[in-house]
Amino acid sequence: MRFELAKQYLTQLMGWDDIEARNELQEVDLMSDIKYNSYDQYMPGIKFIGNFYLWLSQFDNLDDRKRMYGFVKKYIIYINSNQISHLIDLLYNTKIIPLIREKVVADYTANGEKVNKFNYRRLDNSPEFKLHKRKTLFIGLSDGSHIDIIRRNSYLDNDQVLTNYYPDDNKIEELAEELGKSVDVGQDATKKFESIVLIDDFTASGSSFIRQKPDGSFGGKLPKFFEAIHNNPKFRGVLEDGFDIHLYFLIATQASMAYINQMLDEYKKQHTWLNVEVECIDMLYEDAKFTNHQDAEAKAMMNIIKDPRYVNVPAFTEAYMNSYDAGDTRYHLGYKQCALTVVLNHNTPNNSLPIIWQPKREGSDPLYPLFYRITRH
Repeated sequence: MRFELAKQYLTQLMGWDDIEARNELQEVDLMSDIKYNSYDQYMPGIKFIGNFYLWLSQFDNLDDRKRMYGFVKKYIIYINSNQISHLIDLLYNTKIIPLIREKVVADYTANGEKVNKFNYRRLDNSPEFKLHKRKTLFIGLSDGSHIDIIRRNSYLDNDQVLTNYYPDDNKIEELAEELGKSVDVGQDATKKFESIVLIDDFTASGSSFIRQKPDGSFGGKLPKFFEAIHNNPKFRGVLEDGFDIHLYFLIATQASMAYINQMLDEYKKQHTWLNVEVECIDMLYEDAKFTNHQDAEAKAMMNIIKDPRYVNVPAFTEAYMNSYDAGDTRYHLGYKQCALTVVLNHNTPNNSLPIIWQPKREGSDPLYPLFYRITRH
């Protein structure tokens, strides 16, 4: 009954006649059932259509509401849990397995044996494959990395998976002990990890992972992790000499991948021991950035999005505000001015337009989030 009432309110708000209401509500139902109702941050009993009504109510006139209704239908890029699971499967099957196969082929070659690198059945069933798989340490870089799903789907050992990229000494000792006892490692001489796989779900700007400070030093998750390895003898002690690091994103923008690789090139000039590669599974192209749409319809929508009445500046974090250059007040464009229209099923990136995710103001102000965001890092 609540959802039917929400449909009645939405019909009145949008000024639809009976035919329009029937057609539009069918589309709203389709969007809700297939995509948006699965959003994890919705409160129990309040799904997309209720949020949609409240969100559209904040716009002052019917023309603006119609434009923003069209914005949601046309421009929101929603990635649901099934799609995330599919990307995780692709990560393991198209990135990690080929990485392990390369090492198996190298083993055969070093022993003077010929092997067809396309004979996947032989490679994947070999003791060498089990060895190299067990000697790979998997680490999630955030709670959105879905490292638990990767562990289950890829049949990894519990003691080769970390949910925290900054483990304490006790955990490091436990990893080393369990690796040494693993039957897959057998009589391996080193009984140490040879590869590290870092995983995260999404990057839009790349600056939270690595950034260069004015004094030339580096900040972000990646330098913190690299320094944890380099400066902690226990962590370094569970890794082979010449170990490699592979960073995988399930979803990334072209700009963020270019930026991270550029920053890593600069970082490696100061840290020559580092051997790291970065890849993503699903690349977001330039049309995911709303400011790249310059037709009359998109420009009219942007005029609404940047209206100060619909930008909740006091709700933005200090890090968000600092992502803008001095004097730049285009806070309606999202973190680092990425201007994305992306919503992930478990959360909305702050790189997306704030009109999508910003919280409600205090008091009776009508400003309301369509997809409420939680700060997770």
